[in-house]
Amino acid sequence: MSAKIEDTKGIFVRHNVNFSPKGAITHLRIQNENMLLALRGQTTHLQHIRLQNAKATDVPLPLTTHDRVAELHLDYNGHHAIVSTVTGENFYFNMKSLSLKPLKRLKNHVITAVGWNLEYSKETETGFILLGTNKGFLIETNITSNGNMIYMKILSENLSEVPDLAVTDISLHLASEEESERWVVFICMPGRLYTLTGAVNASAASQTVWTNVVSEPQPVLQSLFIFTDKLRHHCLNENQRASPSSFVVFPTTSGEIPSRYGWLTVDGVTMGLVDSTKTNGYEMIVEEAHIKHKRVEGRFDYPLDIALTEYHILLLYTDRIVALSLLNQRLAFEDSLAKEISPIVGMTRDASSQFIWVYTESSFFKYRPNDETRHIWRIYLERKEYGKARKITSQLSDQGPHQLVIKREAEKFVFENNYVAAAELLAESTEPFESTVLKFLKQNSRESRNGLKRYLELKLNKMARSEDKLRRDILVTWLLELQLSELAELRRSSTRDSMNGESRQTTINESDVNKLREELYCFLNRSIVNEMIKENLEAVYRMITSHVDFETHLYLATKLKDYDTMVKIHLLQCHYKEALEVMASQAISALFYKYAPDLIEVVPMELVKTLIQNDTILRPALLLPAFYKCTANPKLVAAAFYYLRHVVESGHADRPTHNFIVQLYANHKPDLLIEYLNKCGKERKKIPYDFEQALALCIEKKRNKCTIFLYCLDKQFENAIRLALSMDDIELAKECASEHLNTRDPNDSDLFFEDDIDNNISDEAKKRVWLLIARYMINKNKDDVASCMKLLQESSGLLKIQDILPYFPEFTKIEHFKEPLCSCLKEHSSKIQEQQKELANSTDVANEIRAKMEQAKTKYMVVKTSDKCFRCKENLFNHPFYAFVCRHFFHKACLEQQLDIEFTAEERARLSSLHMEEKKLQKEIEINFNKDAVSALKDVEEQLKKLLIEECPLCGLRAIESIDKPFFEKGAYEKELASW
Repeated sequence: MSAKIEDTKGIFVRHNVNFSPKGAITHLRIQNENMLLALRGQTTHLQHIRLQNAKATDVPLPLTTHDRVAELHLDYNGHHAIVSTVTGENFYFNMKSLSLKPLKRLKNHVITAVGWNLEYSKETETGFILLGTNKGFLIETNITSNGNMIYMKILSENLSEVPDLAVTDISLHLASEEESERWVVFICMPGRLYTLTGAVNASAASQTVWTNVVSEPQPVLQSLFIFTDKLRHHCLNENQRASPSSFVVFPTTSGEIPSRYGWLTVDGVTMGLVDSTKTNGYEMIVEEAHIKHKRVEGRFDYPLDIALTEYHILLLYTDRIVALSLLNQRLAFEDSLAKEISPIVGMTRDASSQFIWVYTESSFFKYRPNDETRHIWRIYLERKEYGKARKITSQLSDQGPHQLVIKREAEKFVFENNYVAAAELLAESTEPFESTVLKFLKQNSRESRNGLKRYLELKLNKMARSEDKLRRDILVTWLLELQLSELAELRRSSTRDSMNGESRQTTINESDVNKLREELYCFLNRSIVNEMIKENLEAVYRMITSHVDFETHLYLATKLKDYDTMVKIHLLQCHYKEALEVMASQAISALFYKYAPDLIEVVPMELVKTLIQNDTILRPALLLPAFYKCTANPKLVAAAFYYLRHVVESGHADRPTHNFIVQLYANHKPDLLIEYLNKCGKERKKIPYDFEQALALCIEKKRNKCTIFLYCLDKQFENAIRLALSMDDIELAKECASEHLNTRDPNDSDLFFEDDIDNNISDEAKKRVWLLIARYMINKNKDDVASCMKLLQESSGLLKIQDILPYFPEFTKIEHFKEPLCSCLKEHSSKIQEQQKELANSTDVANEIRAKMEQAKTKYMVVKTSDKCFRCKENLFNHPFYAFVCRHFFHKACLEQQLDIEFTAEERARLSSLHMEEKKLQKEIEINFNKDAVSALKDVEEQLKKLLIEECPLCGLRAIESIDKPFFEKGAYEKELASW
């Protein structure tokens, strides 16, 4: 068996099949690539053909001489078949085992229609099925693969109430997959159509072959045939009793609910929809069109059979086959059958392959759908059913129709102001971006703005990462601006309504604002948007700021962990505590330094407490700009003192901080300044504040006691005492003078470091300050001689009676000075004796030094011939050399090389200069000998010698000092380290 293609232009292509049957074909059915024929020849038999391999098998039918096949039924899966004869003999044929079994329980019933079960059918059994007979009986049964009828139940003997009205077609389908399954049965009789629907016994539907061992199974569809009211049905001709009568639905596959039907009667062909959502069976049939039969030569030209596809209904006539569109009922296809073809018998459709087979008594051929939808989209477009048109055109290779449908539907949506729906369509359009955007910009409305926003979003979604990055960034920026503008407009509207007292409208607007804000946040969370924002952060911030949208600004800054911006936004909104919380939670010192000056004026104590909590990361000096703002406000001053006291106590205060503390005390708490200065100590080198600045401030603010303290700190005792006396505070002046006494004389032989000399004052200076006090006391009260005499003791003997006598009046009584004068004379006598002893000791020392000098003139050192230079290790006598008393020997050249390393830059320069001078003088003497040059040369050589032999380079003071000197200079060490 082979097939030949006759035509490839129509929506259905005919394939002629080369096949020679072994008799006349009376019936043909094909499902799932399994063909079953009923052939009448000398005997009547069945022929099974597997279309995959064209394997044919003949199966004889045990019929009597005058009996013949009335109907042949094949299920949609191609597993089960039922053969019924005109005498009421019925057989079950299994398409797999090719076995034929008689159905004795159906004897005397001519099965004219079978409602096959698509959902419960298996290879082993048919599941519950519904049979219709030529007498109008409706029988439910379930047949196993070995021909055994599990049960048989007559559900109705005369549904139409018309005697012997045959059932011509039955379709059984699952209408709903809910917990209680709802099924529908379409029962076609001549001129009538019954639709039964309702819930069935789902547990009975899963019965198996073993159930009847115990009891007779209950029918599944029984409930559909129980009527409380008169059964309504669709009727085209109450008087029709015979063919043509046929009913077909589409689709007929498991898991799908039929959506279309075709119904053939003597009055014409009816087409329509099956509405499975209806629970009333009558209402499930929705008629769309009815086409009456045409008259040919005075008689009606009835179709032999009908078949249904997704978009067409096929009508088989004796001389042709035509296809009408289900949408507009126009002729879509016609194929005339050649006159030489034997009379047409019938037509069948294979649900699995979609082929339509037409057969005669001696042959058959098939029609294949060929781009059946090629013109359907135009019909949908004309009917403005754009969704269906788009679905079809999207599958076409030519995208022109698809773009046309999109354009028309988008224009419809624009006309209806449904810009969002238009945007979703235009995003798929190939129309230029600019012209599409203009459609949204023409109308300045909220709807058009939403449409533009949706369009840009869809365009952005379709951009691959590899596309032009600039285009993506522009789209993201535009979308962000649109959303910010829309949000700002709603916020303004909400504010106006709130001010006008429209609470209900305000609530609605606030809900819209929250919804828009959620959409905006979702947009900001997209990775492609994040990428653009991070690269253009300042521009995005400016955009958000232009709409005064603090909430969005704060959300974005939080998301990006931009804490600086977070603090700034809180400050702009006067949310100072929130700003402090951000700073405290992140512990970023730069934030404190930057924003403390703003916060100190509004939340001083809160800021100070936060600073104290984070003192480990802060440098107080960098916070001083904030605290300088405190000087004019007492509350701020208290906060400043609170923080600065903590800084001092914790040991974190640096020099600028102490300077500010001094300033703060001098301006606001002068009584505590002297206490603070005392705590800082009385050694100028160790005080933590700037002395000059503190002194100038105290003088400016006339904080005299503090000024006196600082004068004493700087050893300016004379100034301190003069200032104390100007205050008439003699006791304070004495305290200063007493402190002066404790300073050390620079001539004191106990001084070890030269730096100590700066901090020590001579006795003359000490005496001078005491004389100031004495003169002030005498001038103030000339009669109070006793107090002045007491001053001599207080000065620890530094002040003598002869020092103060000139300041007393000429006629002062001598009796007040008697004791001091005697003490003075005794002291002078003892000093003269001490000086005589010192002179004798000095004479002895001078004699001893002269003796040692004479001895040194005759001192010598023995140098052996085996001695070597300590640098080059060669014999010492090979070159001029120097010998040190420590018995370290060096050639002159080696000594110079050794010292060149140890010399300072200044000493090396001097050595080089002396060498140049030496060579110059030697050359001059060689050219023109003169005594001045010789004398100058000797002087230079003497200087060279003195420079070289000042100390031994190996054990002298220079070598000792070099012990803690690094082996490498800093730069040389890093360079050496890098080389490793």
